[in-house]
Amino acid sequence: MKRIVGFDLGTASIGWAVIEADDNFNPIRIEKAGCRIIPMSKDEISNFNNGTLQSSASERTMHK
Repeated sequence: MKRIVGFDLGTASIGWAVIEADDNFNPIRIEKAGCRIIPMSKDEISNFNNGTLQSSASERTMHK
């Protein structure tokens, strides 16, 4: 048996899953799964859609 970890990185969320697979990588069952929603204000979403995202995380990254 093998375990496979998968991630789904979105613009406002991160999903993950761990599945059990046989030796040919055929899925048998989902062991665990979850997601993390990243809250964004309407202004942040609008800026993202326009290609000019300035989130609180990106602002913290710019400080030195």
